[in-house]
Amino acid sequence: MRNIEELAADEAEILQEENWERWRGIFLLLGWGLGFWGWYLFAHEHLGSGALAIFLSLIFLALRWNASKAVRVTKESFWLGIAAGGALFTLYFLTALPNFYWGQDPAFWLAIQAGGVTEPVWSPLSYLLGQAVCFLFPAQAFSILPQLSAAVMAIVVFFVVQEFLSQFKSNSRLNSILVFVACVALGLTRPFWNAGTMGIGLVSALGLLLFLLQRHLLQLGKDYTAISYFLLGLLWATHPLWGLMGILSIGLDQNKNTGLKQNWVPLLWGLSPYLWIILRTEKIFPSWGGKRPFVEILKECLGLAKSHFLTDWSWIGAAQALGWEVGFLLVLAALLGLFNMAKGVGISKKGVSSADFWMWLFCGVGAVFFYSDSTDYLGVTSLWFVAATVGFFIISFDRRASGTGLGSKRNVGLLSIAGIFLACGLGWFPGQSYFRSEYFFPQQHALNLVRALGPQTALVCGDPFEFNACLDARWMEPSKESAFIFNKSYLDKRWYVAQWIDHEPDFFFSTITGPTDLILKSVILNNRDVWQIQWSRSELPMDWHEPKADPAVLTQLFQSGSGAVDPAQFQYRYDLSMVPVNRVDLDARSSRYLARYITGFKRMGEELMGQQRYSEAIHAYDRAARLDPLDQEVLTTLSKIYSQHNILEAAQLDYEAIVKSHPKQIDQMMKSLDEAQKQGDETKATDDLGQLVKLNNELAEAQYQLSKIYNQQGRAEEAKKLLEASVQVNPKQVEAQMALGYSMQKAGDWAKAEEAFRSVIAVDTQNKEAQVQLWKLLNKPKR
Repeated sequence: MRNIEELAADEAEILQEENWERWRGIFLLLGWGLGFWGWYLFAHEHLGSGALAIFLSLIFLALRWNASKAVRVTKESFWLGIAAGGALFTLYFLTALPNFYWGQDPAFWLAIQAGGVTEPVWSPLSYLLGQAVCFLFPAQAFSILPQLSAAVMAIVVFFVVQEFLSQFKSNSRLNSILVFVACVALGLTRPFWNAGTMGIGLVSALGLLLFLLQRHLLQLGKDYTAISYFLLGLLWATHPLWGLMGILSIGLDQNKNTGLKQNWVPLLWGLSPYLWIILRTEKIFPSWGGKRPFVEILKECLGLAKSHFLTDWSWIGAAQALGWEVGFLLVLAALLGLFNMAKGVGISKKGVSSADFWMWLFCGVGAVFFYSDSTDYLGVTSLWFVAATVGFFIISFDRRASGTGLGSKRNVGLLSIAGIFLACGLGWFPGQSYFRSEYFFPQQHALNLVRALGPQTALVCGDPFEFNACLDARWMEPSKESAFIFNKSYLDKRWYVAQWIDHEPDFFFSTITGPTDLILKSVILNNRDVWQIQWSRSELPMDWHEPKADPAVLTQLFQSGSGAVDPAQFQYRYDLSMVPVNRVDLDARSSRYLARYITGFKRMGEELMGQQRYSEAIHAYDRAARLDPLDQEVLTTLSKIYSQHNILEAAQLDYEAIVKSHPKQIDQMMKSLDEAQKQGDETKATDDLGQLVKLNNELAEAQYQLSKIYNQQGRAEEAKKLLEASVQVNPKQVEAQMALGYSMQKAGDWAKAEEAFRSVIAVDTQNKEAQVQLWKLLNKPKR
């Protein structure tokens, strides 16, 4: 007969279950209500608030279907997970990219910030989460996505800790230490670090989090199949590779109590984020796929796959993206497994099942074959491939063979921890650095291209980074929304041209068949009388003869008629403060874009020399020399210019005229700007401000160049005054600051020389020349 305490406990349990059922009903109502309300807001252009409501509805529906049961946490494992996740979050936060990076990363930012449908593969669930977070923190909208990736990745590491600890048959301090060290090593691997520090890493991190939840819920039995199908839909909405992983998990599940027929409603709710694509089609111009993006992806999937493997994939790149740590962890896991097998100890059925092995293999293949050279980023399933490798190591450690001496359980455990520590250290091997240099440059490059655009202007981009980055930069620059941006590779696509015809019927396409170079030529010939067309190349292809173009540094300028813009003026529109001057530590992609600036200024100099516009030519060559001080061709050309008396005299007259006239113009422009601000005329104020910046840059440049000429003529005092005036007008002009430092050093004014060199380092922290000169000054023997 049962006692009173047992009956009371049963009553309490029944009451608790009834209360939970009431809460589940409330969660269902909240989920449905917020879902419909969120999509209504989203459809009416309230993207941030709509996305927040939609994401909250998904969370409430997950709770309705018992998602909370997936959280298996003890007091010890909770703090261990917090410690590991917190340590890695700190690393990711400190080394995260502050904006978009290479390849398709700008497309990810564009999809979130502007709600643009970009080139596949789509990830609407990640877009919704990103838009919700940007809505909550509007002041950080253009920098928060890498931080969001870091936060989600920290949560993932927390759950990985719980996953690994559940593999042990018994708890011990050694087991906890091993799991902590293993998870930190896991977080330091290149795939995890990339996912935690890039905006696009949210797709990988969010997918792994959902996969871990689904994996545990499937192990619990039939009461959790509804939430498992709901998570399957969300996995598909995160990335097709994660969707296939979800199907594999359900297909290989041993319980298999219920199927799709009983759980189609949760599955459809999980797939509901794909409404994002339907509602955002052609909302941002141009939109990938036109009016039928789903149809276009089916029609072009083979072509996209072929293009990927031919132009954006390599075995070597994929191996480098995996990194030294992953290779070492694979070897370590294999050695421990072989050691156990040699001792007659195998992996039990509760450890690594055949289903786990095939999913591990699928993740590895997907990671390698979806590697992108343009982003240096593996397929999204690379995270589970690395995590499962470490998981196999954990299981092998727990079931390690007993023995004596070196093979004893304790010694095997200590050797395992030492091996994991070694794997952590491999992260600082050559090519594995956790600090990227010049990470502002890609975004600045896109802003430079967009800021050179005006009304009736079309920019033709030749690679996916520039196209998506310029669209995103245009969104950041509202005054440039009227400028049109082409993707050259889409000129032969009917869905793409149809958008142009609908949006801008005056822009004429005479043909859309044949090679894209020929289509581009016809577009230029048909439209250059009315439009200014810029092609994002520093020089035309070797086989390009007509139509002719004017070099404009980063672009080739096509325009006919008397209203053509002077290409020399483009030099002053480019902000070079974020353009790196030290090429030693640059990655290959940064070097390729930096070379565009150097080549562009050289071609501009050649063009201006042919027009006998010597002062402007000197300015162009001097900019090329600043960006690449080792370019002998530029240095030789500048030496020839400075050795020719007639050229130098003509340039001197130009510079002296600027030094005399520009202060008055700047004063007048300041008055005009004040008047526009008082009247609230934002358009005129923006134009005046741009003109003011241009005049200041021209004045500072003229003062700097004139000081060099005066210095050659022996007019040292006048040269020094011009240098001081130049750095006062434009403190960011590194070359003038360096020249002033040398001048003050030569004159014996150590304090002002030190101030000048410190100013250089404040603008360019990696300037080795200024660092060396400052070190010499600070260590100069006192007399």
